[in-house]
Amino acid sequence: MKLVAVTGGLGNQMFGYAFMLRLSKEHHARLFHPFNDKAGRYGHAGFQLDKVFKLRSEDGKRHLGVTLFGAYWHVTRIFPKRMRPFLLRLVGMHEVRVAENFVFYPEVFQSAHHNELFMGTWQSPRYFEGADAEVREALAFKEELLNEPTQKLHDIIVGCNAVSLHVRHDDYLSTSYAQGFGGICTKAFYQNAIAFIKQHTDHPKLFVFSDDINWCRENLDVGDATFVDCNHGNDSWQDMYLMSCCKHNIIANSTFSWWGAWLNPNPDKIVVAPQKWWNGLNDDVVPDAWTKVDGNEILN
Repeated sequence: MKLVAVTGGLGNQMFGYAFMLRLSKEHHARLFHPFNDKAGRYGHAGFQLDKVFKLRSEDGKRHLGVTLFGAYWHVTRIFPKRMRPFLLRLVGMHEVRVAENFVFYPEVFQSAHHNELFMGTWQSPRYFEGADAEVREALAFKEELLNEPTQKLHDIIVGCNAVSLHVRHDDYLSTSYAQGFGGICTKAFYQNAIAFIKQHTDHPKLFVFSDDINWCRENLDVGDATFVDCNHGNDSWQDMYLMSCCKHNIIANSTFSWWGAWLNPNPDKIVVAPQKWWNGLNDDVVPDAWTKVDGNEILN
């Protein structure tokens, strides 16, 4: 049995789920919840996959093996972390990790053991190559849950040449994120991205999404844009839904807007992404079909 542990916010949960679907094509793979919603390991809104998406029918069913392993896992957490691999091997489970979460390591598919626990965030589309159709089908939004403001914005978005622009601001200023993610999606990046969109599309209409929409209003030169400020807390996922409904996307180095762009079904979409995802790392996060734009200086 292959277990894929999921942690982090909604975007990270989606990468873990997509990786699990790819593993399922060759192995008996299931999702594993190493933490409960109250542990603070699933972002501000908790574990959301089953709340937001339709998923596969079998993913909502309890599995005895997963339940029993989950109980054992919580026992292992009372011991020092260095002992965990040994404790897992006592029950025939082997832990699989990679050095960098944003880099594709093909060897993870070369199973060395029958029972494996995959720990990581698997933030590369190459981890679910060959399972794109399954991922899109499972990660279909539960549109019946959309609130009224989102429904109204949806009707406006589908009626124009809509371009989503996402800014992740607040938490990327914190010491825990700034070194890796900070200083990448600069004002220059957004100016260059908007310029690229205007060069390659007719009459684009910008829709700005952010965890700090007031900062965007005061600091970004986006012209006659719509600032989306109707989804907060447990409704935040509806911003991702609206991004996916736009014709084109400008994303931050954030899995939230990455998935908004990836789920965009427009076959002719233009997706503009930052030149790098993580400082000091050659990553595999951005698909080859998307356009990378520099954020160090304004381009002519």
